[in-house]
Amino acid sequence: MYDENPTHRPPLTGYRGRYAQRHAIVERLPDRTRLSPARSRTLQTHSRAFEWGYAGSGPSQLALAILLDYTRDERLALDHYRAFTRDVITNLEGSWELSTDDIDRELTTLGTRASDQQASPVEERLDG
Repeated sequence: MYDENPTHRPPLTGYRGRYAQRHAIVERLPDRTRLSPARSRTLQTHSRAFEWGYAGSGPSQLALAILLDYTRDERLALDHYRAFTRDVITNLEGSWELSTDDIDRELTTLGTRASDQQASPVEERLDG
């Protein structure tokens, strides 16, 4: 179950996705607490469940949930989850792991793309 209180968690190292009895399960690592779509659905509702490996509503909800959980920044998550879906979530297959380093690299890339068009808070957040 998703723990809304991050003070009782070990430092986040990434996320793991797998299917169990045809249901997609996404866990935070290393503590293996489940990531729920509930919090991300308060910002944008695409799907009730997570999915990956294609472009669609379940993958979009997963991208938004991961970015929101990882950054704790609603604006950043909303600004970048579509590109994160396209660049990362659509490429995940079967069981997968996504490290915080992987997420940081993608956010830096997305921040660079955004800064080509306008100033972006992504790089400031990652540097600060």
